[in-house]
Amino acid sequence: MKTIILVRHATATERTAGLPDFERTLNKKGLKESRKMSKQFSFYNIVPDIWISSSAPRALETATVFADRIKYPRQDILQEESLYQDNSSTAYLNLSQSLPNNKSSVVYFGHEPGISDFAAVLLNNLKLDFPKAGVLGIKMASESWESLTDAEGFISLIEFPGSGNELSKILKTHLTHYLFEENEKIITSLTPKIDKKLKRLLKDCSTRIAKSLVKSHTKK
Repeated sequence: MKTIILVRHATATERTAGLPDFERTLNKKGLKESRKMSKQFSFYNIVPDIWISSSAPRALETATVFADRIKYPRQDILQEESLYQDNSSTAYLNLSQSLPNNKSSVVYFGHEPGISDFAAVLLNNLKLDFPKAGVLGIKMASESWESLTDAEGFISLIEFPGSGNELSKILKTHLTHYLFEENEKIITSLTPKIDKKLKRLLKDCSTRIAKSLVKSHTKK
């Protein structure tokens, strides 16, 4: 099992004439967002094995706030230029597939659209509106980083600034789909054909279980 955590950088200074986009840093709002979301993340008691940040200051600053919160050494945060220059799902995938297999988790601090595009690759094309300072954890049923895309991932944690209702909707949609797909695989292994009635039953059960799990999660 491999775990990937994605964090979008917090709010940065506005683009202005004469200031290259790369050099933009977090503003007061961004620092506040980073502190809030790093606190939320710390409740999970997770310390990723590998930390990789875009080399852009606004992403690295966000990573630093998270590191300070959970006592991870700042100097151990790796900087990766491709997360800024390329900023695509391919850049994240290539990095992930090159990670050592004796490490089970990684956290990336990056930018849109690369963050959400990579999440979609891992979550069977689930489209997310990834907000600034948002945190998404994905577990992959994969024994090696090289075979990352051979297994569908599932959301293990999600902390987005803003509406809790929106988070619940995302989780419910994802869990319903994931539970349905996994149960369908089990039943298909037992019988080659699944009729419409059984599919409806599977869908209904998956929806009910997802709703119960989301309700339990939001009460914590």
